[in-house]
Amino acid sequence: MKLSTLIHKISTQLKRAEKLAAKYNAKIESLRGKLSSSRRKPGKMARGKAAVSRRKKKGGMSAAGRARVAAAQRKRWAAVHARLGIKPAARKKNGAGKRRSMSAAGRARIAAAQRKRWALFHKKKAVRK
Repeated sequence: MKLSTLIHKISTQLKRAEKLAAKYNAKIESLRGKLSSSRRKPGKMARGKAAVSRRKKKGGMSAAGRARVAAAQRKRWAAVHARLGIKPAARKKNGAGKRRSMSAAGRARIAAAQRKRWALFHKKKAVRK
């Protein structure tokens, strides 16, 4: 094989390799750009078809939907209780759902006991030093 032919073949292969390298470098830079843009904005993802699948789905149930499900469940339990002959419990009219509260005397006893515990703790700490 002649030297000139060999040089020509090598130069054409080199040009082809350079084109491929440029093509892949462009793809790599595009991916790096998408990655860095998604890192800069933690709440937003890069745009595109691939980004859609990575977004956090908003779902769940509306308040009206939950109310319908709760009503249907209450209806099912009512049917079960009716079949078993269980009467529904009477609801309290006064103070229904009211939070329990502590008397002032009870609160004072707890505070005094806590002060006594802390005094003992500080006394032991002073003895160690």
